[in-house]
Amino acid sequence: MPTKKHEVARNKQPQRNNPQKQTGGAVVSSPPPIRRVEVSSAKTELFSGPLPPPQVLAQYNDVVPGGAERIIAMAEKQSAHRMTLEKYVVESESRRSNWGLVAGVVVALAFLAASVILILSGYPWPGTVIGGVDIVSLATVFVYGSESRRKEREQRLRTLTGSQ
Repeated sequence: MPTKKHEVARNKQPQRNNPQKQTGGAVVSSPPPIRRVEVSSAKTELFSGPLPPPQVLAQYNDVVPGGAERIIAMAEKQSAHRMTLEKYVVESESRRSNWGLVAGVVVALAFLAASVILILSGYPWPGTVIGGVDIVSLATVFVYGSESRRKEREQRLRTLTGSQ
């Protein structure tokens, strides 16, 4: 930060070699130099969300009669649309998840039935291997699903608390 001494030095006008003129014995001083100063100002207002602040809504009403009501109706309509889409996505994911569970159970039971049939038909080793693979894969899916849900919950908690 400059000291006052530096500020004063910066604001001084440069010395001229001949600031005074002599005309017929009288000394006439030249007028002081003209300084031009420009001042500008800018104002920025920002808002976030579906609706502008009440003052801005009032200004819309001044320009377009009923403009504020139309803006509010548009925000309500957009909000209802977004909620309908979100509900559809949640329901679709739930249905897909349920069908995935049903398909997994069907495949697991089919492998288990094939294992039992092979063992009862006199093929104990292939039946045991297929039954073992079936049980190990079910356990793996369960552990992976549990870990995945735990990580998802932790991520959601970090998002809600704002920590990274």
